[in-house]
Amino acid sequence: MDYVRERLRLLYVGITRAKSDLIATWNSGQKGDATPNLAVEALKGWWEEKQSRT
Repeated sequence: MDYVRERLRLLYVGITRAKSDLIATWNSGQKGDATPNLAVEALKGWWEEKQSRT
């Protein structure tokens, strides 16, 4: 649990320090079967919803 908490904290720090642009990427794995973690998926969903309202 501490590992997850630390990763989320680092994600938050990175997001809040972005000045004008933010690009989020993830490793897709050797076979392309890896998926982004839940925090990244939630952020992506929030962003897409926000963009569809404008």
